[in-house]
Amino acid sequence: MLERFQSITPKDLHIFFTQFSVLIESGIPLLDCISVIQSQNKRLERILVDLHTSVKSGLNLGEALLRHKNVFGEFSCVIVGIGQKSGNLAVVLNTLSIYFQKRAQNASKTKQALMYPFMLFVSMIFAFFAIIWFVIPPFVMLFEELGVSLPIYTRLMLWVYDFFSVFGVVFGVALCGGIVILSALYKSNENIRFAFDSIFLRVVFFGKLHKLRESQGFCFSLFCCLQGAMPLDEALNLSSDIVQNTALKARFKEVLERIKSGQSLSQAIVALDLLDGINIALISAG
Repeated sequence: MLERFQSITPKDLHIFFTQFSVLIESGIPLLDCISVIQSQNKRLERILVDLHTSVKSGLNLGEALLRHKNVFGEFSCVIVGIGQKSGNLAVVLNTLSIYFQKRAQNASKTKQALMYPFMLFVSMIFAFFAIIWFVIPPFVMLFEELGVSLPIYTRLMLWVYDFFSVFGVVFGVALCGGIVILSALYKSNENIRFAFDSIFLRVVFFGKLHKLRESQGFCFSLFCCLQGAMPLDEALNLSSDIVQNTALKARFKEVLERIKSGQSLSQAIVALDLLDGINIALISAG
């Protein structure tokens, strides 16, 4: 039962597509390839069984993967279908292997980069509450005995101590409830999600890091689509769909509209502030 909830990571998909590309390149029939591929992820193993059944029943590989697009992503499913029709399936699978390898590496680097500031932030919170609960009260008693007025910052921290002593449980429940409600609204309401995503892009450091990550995925998927001889308009639409941030996705979607109005690809990207100067120069040259 727990297999259904087991997450399939980019590393799992990298291993899957690597095995697949090697087997296809070796000339092994498609159904035999799917049977041979193995994964330590039990949920992915179940999906492989379904892929084998779907392909055996007459679906092409891209259509079979689309049945699990929440795992593989619509981009992977479409590009595999194109590769199968064009006879470049091994190349496409190898490209997807590299794509998911880069995603796994980027995810690992992001976690490592954020680990120190996260631990520092948590330590500051614990230190703050430790001072309020264990350090301030003895000093308050000392100041009262001496008849000295408390400094403003000490009085402020004492007020926080009194507040959490009385309303700590209510505040905690309200905070958790607010997070749950906002999370539900973020998932269900497009306008709220767009507003949150727009604000997140303006957050110092984290917004820029998030934008770079999304842009890297867009560029790599566009490269894969164009390498498979997909028309530019279809390639731009499909590549835009893999962008998770809705505010950024809307800007990537606008690229095609600007191209239709007469701008070049590089001009549209510059106008929408989507990539850095080096990438824009490379696109302009291409």
